[in-house]
Amino acid sequence: MYGGTTGETERYLLCMIGYFDHETGMVPRPTVVYDKKGVNDPHDNPSLMIDDEGYIWVFVSGRGQKRPGFKYRSRLPFNIDRFDEISSEEMTYPQPWNTDRGYFHFFTKYQGYRLLYFETSDDGIHWSEDQLLAAMPQRDGEQAGHYQVSGLYDNRITTTIWASTDKGTCWKKRRTVTSNGRFNHAYVRCPLHFKAPFCFFWSDGDAHRFSKSQLYFGDFKGNVWQLPYEMKTDFEKPVKVN
Repeated sequence: MYGGTTGETERYLLCMIGYFDHETGMVPRPTVVYDKKGVNDPHDNPSLMIDDEGYIWVFVSGRGQKRPGFKYRSRLPFNIDRFDEISSEEMTYPQPWNTDRGYFHFFTKYQGYRLLYFETSDDGIHWSEDQLLAAMPQRDGEQAGHYQVSGLYDNRITTTIWASTDKGTCWKKRRTVTSNGRFNHAYVRCPLHFKAPFCFFWSDGDAHRFSKSQLYFGDFKGNVWQLPYEMKTDFEKPVKVN
């Protein structure tokens, strides 16, 4: 799940979804779950959750009260061909989780400052009332609070793998994955229940000016593949870059 676009030189956000086929080593032409209709702000990028029956849930971020967010569910389990809209509501930076105690959805609201909320559900259709989790303004009306984040964060330009055996108290560098890159390497994500070679993925881009952004994935042995930027056929193989 990621924010795609209509062209290399265009600022037009499309919420796209794809997958990596471990049997064939190929990826399909992505499905556009939601066209942001002219929005060029990556704050509206979507998030992903898979339920116990295999249905794929896509949470499309809105932007405060200016643009609503959306929940979508795949028409069939483990299938990205069709999605149905479930609801529309105020939510920014959605982070849905499927747990043993049901679905939890963490997100942000804005009231002059950031407010961190969550909601719960047993079926994804019916949700609890939004419940305030945290709000930390220093003064009334001041911008405050922080984004809710998850996943693996890495530094710029060089992508490395770090490991901890004591719940994050100490870290040891395991491997340098990329080095001397022209662009920033950012938004590294590690999928739940990953399987090599698709152990983590990230994007690159110029942090100072508008640029093309490529998607990559890799394994913990240091192998890296680049996903196709434009699909010329329905299925294509990623290109190994090291």
